[in-house]
Amino acid sequence: MRKLKRAPKPGRAAVVVPNGVLFGDGIAARIKEELLREFNLHTIVRLPNGVFEPYTPIPTNVLFFDRSGATGDIWFYEHPLPEGRKKYTKTSPIQFEEFEPLKQWWSKRSEGTQA
Repeated sequence: MRKLKRAPKPGRAAVVVPNGVLFGDGIAARIKEELLREFNLHTIVRLPNGVFEPYTPIPTNVLFFDRSGATGDIWFYEHPLPEGRKKYTKTSPIQFEEFEPLKQWWSKRSEGTQA
């Protein structure tokens, strides 16, 4: 996080983190506090269980942030599981086509309209 440049153009990043970083205490709370105060955490995309199987079965989040200032509004998107699925697995992973609703939402988010 700290390696992102402030000027001439603010650096930006996307990081995959487990839920504990957003909702935990201790070091997770300190990281979250710094992220909100020192960076612009503008978007959180929650991925469902099993996306990173076999490495971890827990739900994960993709945090999009930049070095343009403190966090204002945060856009949140929860990626749904397809109907009839309980989670993704190594043998039944998430498919590229399943990101289409997210891509449409992102386009609306980028234009400043709400989905």
